[in-house]
Amino acid sequence: MNEWYKESYVDRRTWLLENAGKLKLTPEQFLILSLIDLMNEKRERCSSETLSGISGLPESRIDEIFSELTARNFLRIEVRGNSLKFRMDGVFREEQVTPDTMPALQEFESEFGRTLSSNEISRLIDLQNLYSEEDILDALRDASMYRKLSMSYIEKVLKGKHED
Repeated sequence: MNEWYKESYVDRRTWLLENAGKLKLTPEQFLILSLIDLMNEKRERCSSETLSGISGLPESRIDEIFSELTARNFLRIEVRGNSLKFRMDGVFREEQVTPDTMPALQEFESEFGRTLSSNEISRLIDLQNLYSEEDILDALRDASMYRKLSMSYIEKVLKGKHED
């Protein structure tokens, strides 16, 4: 796979600016992606709190933007120890996903009645790597039925089901 965007001579933020329209990025999404890229380049700790402080956007809006970008495969949030790692490879590749191709995320947000946080999205992505979408949605329905809508509860349901 050609990862041209990782070459030292590539100015990713200029590329983002030139392609924001083609990528259908909102100004806020562009701002957050640019800030994440800058912080990754400087190897600075990045979180919704730090991005909120720099951008002036509320943390709740930052989490919504994370959700939007993750659903489109533009952003991948990985949990590393007690910190988050933001990977933007999907922005530069031809494999972007439209929100309707990630139904589990939409189902979770619908059941939870809100946009998932970056941590919850990261946990959902991890679950999708371990379990089938059908099993994940079944666990979500169980959690909803017992009014225990939390990622921890859903993870326990999935682990319990697969231990048998």
